[in-house]
Amino acid sequence: MLYLAPLCGIVAADDPQRKTKAESQQYLTPSEEKALVIFLLRMAALGFPVRIKFIPSLAFSLARRRSANKVHM
Repeated sequence: MLYLAPLCGIVAADDPQRKTKAESQQYLTPSEEKALVIFLLRMAALGFPVRIKFIPSLAFSLARRRSANKVHM
Protein backbone atom coordinates (compact mmCIF):
# COMPACT_ATOMS: atom_id res chain seq x y z
CA MET A 1 0.00 0.00 0.00
CA LEU A 2 1.10 3.52 -0.67
CA TYR A 3 0.35 6.20 1.90
CA LEU A 4 0.61 9.81 0.91
CA ALA A 5 0.96 12.58 3.47
CA PRO A 6 -1.21 15.62 2.86
CA LEU A 7 0.82 18.44 1.34
CA CYS A 8 -0.43 20.95 3.92
CA GLY A 9 1.23 18.92 6.71
CA ILE A 10 4.56 18.92 4.93
CA VAL A 11 4.44 22.63 4.21
CA ALA A 12 3.33 23.46 7.76
CA ALA A 13 6.35 21.66 9.22
CA ASP A 14 8.62 24.24 7.58
CA ASP A 15 6.54 27.17 8.84
CA PRO A 16 8.75 29.40 11.06
CA GLN A 17 5.66 30.85 12.76
CA ARG A 18 4.61 27.37 13.87
CA LYS A 19 8.10 26.68 15.23
CA THR A 20 8.06 29.94 17.20
CA LYS A 21 4.66 29.06 18.66
CA ALA A 22 5.87 25.59 19.64
CA GLU A 23 8.94 27.07 21.36
CA SER A 24 6.78 29.51 23.32
CA GLN A 25 4.63 26.63 24.56
CA GLN A 26 7.56 24.60 25.92
CA TYR A 27 7.18 23.75 29.61
CA LEU A 28 10.93 23.69 30.30
CA THR A 29 13.70 25.90 29.01
CA PRO A 30 16.28 24.17 26.81
CA SER A 31 18.83 24.17 29.66
CA GLU A 32 16.29 22.70 32.10
CA GLU A 33 15.36 20.04 29.58
CA LYS A 34 19.03 19.17 29.07
CA ALA A 35 19.58 18.95 32.85
CA LEU A 36 16.58 16.64 33.19
CA VAL A 37 17.86 14.36 30.41
CA ILE A 38 21.32 14.21 32.00
CA PHE A 39 19.76 13.33 35.37
CA LEU A 40 17.60 10.59 33.84
CA LEU A 41 20.55 9.10 31.96
CA ARG A 42 22.75 9.15 35.07
CA MET A 43 20.09 7.48 37.18
CA ALA A 44 19.68 4.76 34.53
CA ALA A 45 23.46 4.28 34.31
CA LEU A 46 23.60 3.81 38.08
CA GLY A 47 20.95 1.11 37.85
CA PHE A 48 18.04 3.21 39.09
CA PRO A 49 16.00 4.12 36.01
CA VAL A 50 13.32 6.71 36.69
CA ARG A 51 9.81 5.55 35.91
CA ILE A 52 8.11 7.42 33.12
CA LYS A 53 5.21 8.37 35.37
CA PHE A 54 7.59 10.42 37.57
CA ILE A 55 9.08 12.51 34.76
CA PRO A 56 6.24 15.09 34.64
CA SER A 57 6.61 15.76 38.37
CA LEU A 58 10.37 16.21 37.94
CA ALA A 59 9.71 18.69 35.12
CA PHE A 60 7.17 20.51 37.28
CA SER A 61 9.73 20.76 40.10
CA LEU A 62 12.28 22.29 37.71
CA ALA A 63 9.74 24.81 36.40
CA ARG A 64 8.58 25.68 39.92
CA ARG A 65 12.17 26.26 41.04
CA ARG A 66 12.66 28.60 38.06
CA SER A 67 9.59 30.67 38.95
CA ALA A 68 10.63 30.79 42.63
CA ASN A 69 14.04 32.13 41.62
CA LYS A 70 12.41 34.93 39.61
CA VAL A 71 10.51 36.10 42.70
CA HIS A 72 13.63 36.24 44.88
CA MET A 73 15.85 38.05 42.36
